[in-house]
Parts: sequence; structure tokens; C-alpha cells
Amino acid sequence: MVERILAAHFEEGHHVGRDSDLADLAGEIGLDREKALRALQEGRHVDDVQADEARAQQLGIRSVPFYVFETTYGVAGAQDPETFADILRRLAEKKQEATQ
Repeated sequence: MVERILAAHFEEGHHVGRDSDLADLAGEIGLDREKALRALQEGRHVDDVQADEARAQQLGIRSVPFYVFETTYGVAGAQDPETFADILRRLAEKKQEATQ
């Protein structure tokens, strides 16, 4: 859905801030359009979104993309593959140490 929203907005110039437009996009990717529309209109996931926003603020996230690994390592912006490989190695080492 994220990919569809981004394509609709940046590549196709669609407005993605209206519930009906988001529901249309949900329908395009195989979700039930009417259920999606009801969820948006009822604010069904507002608490989850606000919790995610609060967590991002706690972590000091100020840019996108931002990646969080195991709630321990945060990486801001686009990075080279070696940066991600290094983080994954560190996490694997920590897990291995914890099991010994």
C-alpha cells in the first residue's frame, strides 16, 4: 500500500489526503475498498498511528527514510549497503553472545 500511495502521489499526481482516494488505492491493490473507507472514516487506527509517531519522536527520528533495528540501532537517510550489513553483523553478534 505504501508503494501504491507513493506512486499515486509522486508519479501520477493524485491527491492522497482524502479518505475516498485512499480507499480507491486500497481497492486497487486487492483490499476491500468499503472496509478501508470505513476504517479511515472511523479513525480506527488513529491510536496506533499516534503511538508510532510518539515512538519516532522518542527515538529522535527527524528524517525519512529512517530504519530501526531491534529497537537498538537507528539509521537515518539513505545509506550504503555496508552500513546495513555492519548493523546486522552487530546484532547477530549480540544475539550469539546472549545465547552463550
